[in-house]
Amino acid sequence: MMRGIRGVLRRYLRDEAGNGVIEGVVLLPVLLMAWLGVYAFWEAFNARSAVQKAAFVSADLLSREMVPVSNGYLDGLDAAVEYLVDSRFDVTTRFTSYTRTGPLDTDVQVLWSYSPSMLMQPMVNADLVALAARLPVMTTGSTAVIVQTQMAYSVPFRVPIANYVVPASFSDMVVLRPRYVTKICRANIAC
Repeated sequence: MMRGIRGVLRRYLRDEAGNGVIEGVVLLPVLLMAWLGVYAFWEAFNARSAVQKAAFVSADLLSREMVPVSNGYLDGLDAAVEYLVDSRFDVTTRFTSYTRTGPLDTDVQVLWSYSPSMLMQPMVNADLVALAARLPVMTTGSTAVIVQTQMAYSVPFRVPIANYVVPASFSDMVVLRPRYVTKICRANIAC
């Protein structure tokens, strides 16, 4: 009797029929979660790339201006950023012009700052000094424009792994020097 049970048990353990189905049932949820995690990361990477490119485009357009810019022009740059990113994401933009007033990194001064719809507070000198380590080194008296963007990002679907892979918001900063004039002035503000 014991030999019969041992023989049946050995044959059962050696038999591989149906293993593919069992492995598939075990691995399918793991592979699906991994695929969704990669997709969530790719979507976030795509959105971040679009925000960076849109910020650079608006900074480049602003740096080429030779006449004082109006609030309407800056609102138009903000609308261009929104259009370039995607309509499902809300991007907040702030435009700032600043100058270097001395040899130290913290010797910087805001000339003007504007955020369409006032969704971001206009930059003040204390904010600019806090960013001093991220600003390019310029000679005293030089000016530059800063375009900052912030975007709240949400994954298009709910997957537990996406919370660990994808951040909830992106922010970027582009700094460019004026191309054709010494500084970018804002209409109705002393420059």
